[in-house]
Amino acid sequence: SNEVEFDLVNTYITGFWGNFGIYSGSDVTLNLFGANAFACYDWEDDDEAGIDIEENAKLHIKDSNGSLVAIGQDDQAGIGSEEDEDNGEITIDGGTIFALSISDGAGIGGGYGGGAGKITINGGTIRAESMNDDGAGIGVGDDGIGGEIIINGGDITALSLDDDGAGIGGADSGYVDSITINGGNIVAGSEDGAAIGGGQEAESFGGKITINGGNISADGMHDSDENLIGNGS
Repeated sequence: SNEVEFDLVNTYITGFWGNFGIYSGSDVTLNLFGANAFACYDWEDDDEAGIDIEENAKLHIKDSNGSLVAIGQDDQAGIGSEEDEDNGEITIDGGTIFALSISDGAGIGGGYGGGAGKITINGGTIRAESMNDDGAGIGVGDDGIGGEIIINGGDITALSLDDDGAGIGGADSGYVDSITINGGNIVAGSEDGAAIGGGQEAESFGGKITINGGNISADGMHDSDENLIGNGS
């Protein structure tokens, strides 16, 4: 269906071959009630995103009192695209959300080789992590190219916990086109990339970064030739 709206009410779905797929041309709205989770098992070469959003698809999470956990396995995003696919468009207005990629994908954004698409966060309590290897907390997956990130508000924690991705932005050999922060309480951190901007490699540049407001804490375990905001190295 081109447009569909779901109420998730204490909904837990897990499996080997994906949990919630939003295909090209679809526009999906989620309302969160209670505690909800989409967790994908690790299964040979058939790993999936927690919520798979194809290019030219849209996901809108409305402001609500519920929570959502979305876990993508190796090379997949927690909320976003699968391996070698660009993410569609994500808008988050509220809720309590934890999005995790086990490795190489973004917590929110692209899977391995996938661009970030357009990600807009207007509110909510959001934690987005790439746990291992080279994905961004919010942004592209390892080797992913392109995308736009806009943060207007909310309490946001975005972390690349182990290796070359940015907290918000690029990844190992991957980059986003632009990052705009207009408000919100933001904690961004990276192991080896920029907290906000690019990943570690030279081709993972920070893109255009505009900060108009907000309370921002940028942190990481960096060498002297790496930046907290800007290019990773």
